Amino acid sequence: TEKIGEIEFMFAAPSFARMVDSATDWITAWGRTEHTYRFVFPFRVNEFRQYGEFISQMFTQHQPEWHFRVVQFDKAVRK
Repeated sequence: TEKIGEIEFMFAAPSFARMVDSATDWITAWGRTEHTYRFVFPFRVNEFRQYGEFISQMFTQHQPEWHFRVVQFDKAVRK
């Protein structure tokens, strides 16, 4: 819980609807995440675009059976 003036914000732990384990899953999730990040951090638009392109290139450079490693890398980087 965080209070700013008379407004109180309450945060709950995130719940995950599904695990990301493929390039398609990641690209779909990243699109939604990037949209939110752009709203909150409009001055970092280029950084988000470049990061999305970087991870997408990693998926194209690796066989699908190794995509879980790209997802693990992404999680580690954004932690």
